Amino acid sequence: MPLKPDDRLLNRFRITSVLGQGAFGCTYLAFDQRLRRPVAIKELLSQHLADQTARERFVNEARVMGQLAHPNIVTVYDLIEPDPTQRLDAYYIIMEYLDGGSLEHAIREGMTIERAITVAVAVCAALARAHQNGIIHRDIKPANVLLSKDGNLIKLGDFGIAHLPDVHQTVGGHPGTLVYMSPEQTRSGAQVRLDGRSDLYSTGAMLYEMLTGRLYLDFSSYVRKASLAFYRAKGLPPGVDLSPFLKLELEMAIQQAVSCAVREVPPEDPRQHNPDVPAPLAELVLKALSKDPAGRFADAEEMIAALKGVKARKLAQTTTPGRLSPGQHVDDLIARSQAAAQRGELSAALELLAKARELAPDNPRVHRELGLLQVKRGDYRTAAEHWKEVIALDRSYARAYLELARCYNQLELYARAIEVQEEALRAGLAQSDPTFYDCLSMAYWMANRPEEAIWALEKAIQLEESPKRHALLRQWRRRSGGTSRARSKEDAR
Repeated sequence: MPLKPDDRLLNRFRITSVLGQGAFGCTYLAFDQRLRRPVAIKELLSQHLADQTARERFVNEARVMGQLAHPNIVTVYDLIEPDPTQRLDAYYIIMEYLDGGSLEHAIREGMTIERAITVAVAVCAALARAHQNGIIHRDIKPANVLLSKDGNLIKLGDFGIAHLPDVHQTVGGHPGTLVYMSPEQTRSGAQVRLDGRSDLYSTGAMLYEMLTGRLYLDFSSYVRKASLAFYRAKGLPPGVDLSPFLKLELEMAIQQAVSCAVREVPPEDPRQHNPDVPAPLAELVLKALSKDPAGRFADAEEMIAALKGVKARKLAQTTTPGRLSPGQHVDDLIARSQAAAQRGELSAALELLAKARELAPDNPRVHRELGLLQVKRGDYRTAAEHWKEVIALDRSYARAYLELARCYNQLELYARAIEVQEEALRAGLAQSDPTFYDCLSMAYWMANRPEEAIWALEKAIQLEESPKRHALLRQWRRRSGGTSRARSKEDAR
């Protein structure tokens, strides 16, 4: 079971709060009562305990980080494995806690060029240590770089998918985070062995973002184009609900489009987005982002020397254009969540929306996005709570009533679905939406109210002819032995 605040692990670590959750693990802030210090505890999620690959990845992360003792790599204190004698049925990594959050947050706040170089040097120093030991990280991104609040500590973490020297491992299946991958890392199925230059490409992508406040390519545009092309090829209107099989097809099409951009589209000069970036630093970033590994730095030490050479020059003290107003920050988190969801990264999308909710708990748009995302995840009960919140915040938003009713139908709470939609009818909402009446008709039918079900389906047909609706109407009439009674919208009152 997941740990909760005030829980004790091994009667030593008192859980304080949840720091975050990813696809495989949940990380907690805890207090080590023996050594009197805060620690971070990462737990392998229970749904992955039966997955041997997930277990090996989790244990691999602890062992790799434990072996690579370095000032710029997060320190691992212990690995706890299931032990019936201790009543432990999960895996935990006990780690150093850094109180300044991740680089991802720092980028959103904005940073000086000098600070960006300092962070890049620290990451390269950590990579130099890993590469010397034959370890390729493969998931360099801002979320995996942790900082102390005073700015003195910069540490690389999450070696969960690192390539070990004693394991025969080739590229395939997109390990890592696509928008930070090197071109060679995106070649799914290709028999290409990665070397340290792949991590340096990802570091260049991260440095570009630190300097400009944006990704080195406009990935959202490739996601949009791939989505539109997919719907067009299938003869479907954009945004229409897809079957699970078509959703998988769409996700694959988006991955292919983004991968192709990584391999083929050159980045713009970072000075186009931040004119304060000095020319030597812009050249350094573009060299790190060379599509051909031979065009990049030969190793992390060479990149460190180049970065220090730039840092020795006089640099502008302006903050990079990453600082956003609260409203812009929420909009940015929602946009990034939508892009992550379109790539099929639902856990990442949920993390981003959780941050948006922390910033704007009463923003109906945030709850709308959470409702839509939870439906994609199949969690209709949680989705319903978000749609109820949307209605409470904006009673005129017609779609919220429809989406809430759909959730209730999925949960087989048909009386509640009817109640919600009849409330919308009384308010004069959704009168011209055939899908609203489709949903209402199904709720009536499943609630054993056939006359009203037929009436609602007839209303949907009046608004939009459909062979499927006519076929269903004939079926319902045969089964109910009659037609609908006359009904106006006042009947819903």
